Amino acid sequence: GIAKNIYDFAYSKGLYIIDTTCPKVKSLQKKIEEHVKSHNVIIIGNENHPEVKSYIAISDKVSIYKKGMNIYDYSYICNQTTLVYDEIIDIHKEILNTNPNVYIEEEICTATKERQFALKDAIERCDCIIVVGDKLSNNCNSLVSLGKDNHVDSYLVENIDDLKNTMDENGLGEIATIFVRYY
Repeated sequence: GIAKNIYDFAYSKGLYIIDTTCPKVKSLQKKIEEHVKSHNVIIIGNENHPEVKSYIAISDKVSIYKKGMNIYDYSYICNQTTLVYDEIIDIHKEILNTNPNVYIEEEICTATKERQFALKDAIERCDCIIVVGDKLSNNCNSLVSLGKDNHVDSYLVENIDDLKNTMDENGLGEIATIFVRYY
């Protein structure tokens, strides 16, 4: 998701846009647009993530959640779609303990949740977790974080060379050789 002004800028330059924004993000943008008509909104997320920037750009009535902030001026709370589900639920509980009347909407993407739950189910059988994906992807970084939080060596790699280097640097060269051989 990106901010509306970025679309507007692209259109003003005569660019043709193919919008591949996740439907969940689009839906949340619309919900926030509706809520800011009459409420202040808190978004839980990484303030440097494009998705969160798109929400903040909707209105000056949208703020990023910070632990300990006064939430009594807010009546709607939602979250970035690619965060760690368990961490979001903990934050929601903490907020509800402070203000039980606030409306909180859990907005973790279904695919993100499923990947996290699958990893949690398998984590006890893991000696090492290797996530293959974009290093800027919040989904990928969340999976690595989940592994590390459960005391399992976890790595994010983007390609086969990255995998080999990561494994060599961490004394896991034999594993890397097996992966490279079957790649």
